[in-house]
Amino acid sequence: MKKSICLLAIIFLCGCGATKEGIADSTTQSPCEQTEGTSVSSQEAPQKAEVSFQSVNPVYHVNCVDSFNRECNSYQVTLGEHIPDFDKYNAILQAGDTDLVQVNGIFQYDAYSEKGYLLDLTEFFANDSHPGMIDRIQNDLSRNGCIYALPTHMAFSTLACSAAYLGDVSSWSIEDYLAFMEEYPNACSGNGRDLTEIKATILANALWGDIDQHIDWENHHPLFSEEPFRSLMTRISALDVSNVSQDRTERAIDGEPVLFVLDFHSAKEIADLESRMGCPLNLIGYPCSEKESSGGLVSYTMLGVSSKSKIADGAKEFISYWMAHADLDTRYGLPTTADALDEEFRKDMNGETYILDGVKYLPVSEEQVGKLSHAIETAHLLRSPQSDFVKIVTEESQPYFAGEKTLDEVIEIINSRVQIILNENSFE
Repeated sequence: MKKSICLLAIIFLCGCGATKEGIADSTTQSPCEQTEGTSVSSQEAPQKAEVSFQSVNPVYHVNCVDSFNRECNSYQVTLGEHIPDFDKYNAILQAGDTDLVQVNGIFQYDAYSEKGYLLDLTEFFANDSHPGMIDRIQNDLSRNGCIYALPTHMAFSTLACSAAYLGDVSSWSIEDYLAFMEEYPNACSGNGRDLTEIKATILANALWGDIDQHIDWENHHPLFSEEPFRSLMTRISALDVSNVSQDRTERAIDGEPVLFVLDFHSAKEIADLESRMGCPLNLIGYPCSEKESSGGLVSYTMLGVSSKSKIADGAKEFISYWMAHADLDTRYGLPTTADALDEEFRKDMNGETYILDGVKYLPVSEEQVGKLSHAIETAHLLRSPQSDFVKIVTEESQPYFAGEKTLDEVIEIINSRVQIILNENSFE
């Protein structure tokens, strides 16, 4: 059976300075650097070798590709068309019809690397002439001592609540989370959402960091019929949740307990929310059965080189360029090179103080940067099938929360749908 590769919709970006072997040193001139005294405009433009780049979201890479093509004398990167069909996308890579490829999430990364679709790019981590990645990335992506793609963007998500209600607690178990929700059942309410949707959100929050407890990965079998999931469902169903029309942020400003799901693009998001609330946030993360394992979630969109590429030097040249120019492309997540992330933090900390609608907004503080940095460092790596499973469970749970189906009925449907994905993606 053709194996489908799951997509985690995340983020993407691009980034010159490589030798023929792939990595430039301080004594070797890059093909993207002009020889002193020459002018491209004063002579016939050299013939460039074409490097194909297949991306799910090509629009995000246009700026970096255009800049590379203007500056590089030896290679021309050509972006492929948008391909929403991932069977077709995977077939292109399998056939070797692209040199550069976007890799979406860890599941796709593992599948591609195990099948031998990607070249080893470990050299980029060993070469001091390139900007380094943030500390956790090498551990996240190392497979048998090799790294097969470089993250261009990082998505980071976490649960957060006013420290007035959580204090300085840095982790929590599923039991801690449920006890919190039983004490503050409307912590996820607001914006006029109906009761079944609110309870589905409460369930999702309990699953993001703990979904592995409900899957037998060794035998490829779902465990939603077991007592832990049944207990979770019945306790959430029993919550005295109310339909609240007020905006959730406004409720937090008024001092009410509100549990936020935050997807970060910068540290300024913490500063702005804390400015509005008038108190610090606790980025506590998603609960786990094992309390010490709770935390946020990190996922990557990556850039790799096809193992069948006939112009791998040019593909690596583009990756070198991206690493030095990671700020060129459209981004909807956090940067992955340490220099780019530090620069973004510096900009946020050097921002201006201003007043809007009576609220005094302050620049990002060192404490807020440290809070986000620590949350990223301790976050769990999200695998694409986990996203699919959480989506299925929360979708199918709503008829139960609405009283339209029994728990056994929804569990049967959940197990069936999850089993289909496990069968299609054998993980072997």
